Amino acid sequence: EEAILHHIVQPIHKYAQCQEELVRSIHRISSENASQIIHTMSFKHSSYCILSLYNLLAWSLNTTMVVSGWSTKWINLNLPTQIQPPRSGHVAFHTQNKVYVFGGYAEETPESRYPINDVWCFDQEKWTCVQPPFAETPQARLAAAAAVTCADEGGEVGVVIGGWDSQQAGSGGIILNDVQAFSGKSNAWKTILPLDNEQLQPTSRSCAIALPDDRILLHNHRCLDYVLIFDVKEIKWEKKR
Repeated sequence: EEAILHHIVQPIHKYAQCQEELVRSIHRISSENASQIIHTMSFKHSSYCILSLYNLLAWSLNTTMVVSGWSTKWINLNLPTQIQPPRSGHVAFHTQNKVYVFGGYAEETPESRYPINDVWCFDQEKWTCVQPPFAETPQARLAAAAAVTCADEGGEVGVVIGGWDSQQAGSGGIILNDVQAFSGKSNAWKTILPLDNEQLQPTSRSCAIALPDDRILLHNHRCLDYVLIFDVKEIKWEKKR
C-alpha cells in the first residue's frame, strides 16, 4: 500500500511544484499576443498513474498549442490543418488517445458570431472534422461542461453537459440541461438525458471532472455550498453539500 501511495503521490507532488510556473507561462503567452488567450484545455494522463499529468493541450480560436505538465514549456504545433471556423467557448475531451473538440461560438469575423455543434478530432498530427454516422447531433451550444468517463460496456465516452445556445442575436438564447455522450470508437452521439428533463436545472459556464467511480462532479457559479454528482450508469443527478 505504501509503495502504491508513493507511486501516486510522487508525480502529483512534482506537478504541484511547477503549477506556479505553468500559470505564469499561460499569463505570459496571453500578454504577449492577445490572440493567445486560452479558451479550453484537455488533459491526458500517463499510462502508469491516472492522477499524473502527461501533457496538456489548449486552443485559442484555431491555433493548437501543447505544454508539458512537467516543464511548462509552450510549443505552437503549426499543424497542417486547423479547426474551422475559428471559435471560442467550445469544450474538449481526451478519449481513444485522441482529443475531441465540440461546439462553441464560431467567430469568423467580429460581425459574424453563432453557436455550432460540430466535432473535431486531433490525432497528434492533424485536425479532422468528424462526421457522425447518424443525423442526431446535440443542439448547437457554447459554455458547456465536459468530462470523460465509462458510461457502459462500450468503454470511454466524452460526456457533454448543458451549455448555452445563443440563437438569434439579442434574443438572450436558452440555457440547456441535456446530457450527451460521444463515443470515439463509433464517432456517434447518444442522449443520456434529454432537454427539459426534470433532474437538472439548465446550466452553463460549469466545470466538470470525472471521479474514480465513473461518476461526474459538476460545479458552477450557482453552486454556493454544494456540488452536483451525476451517475452516468444510473442516469441520476444528486446534490452533495
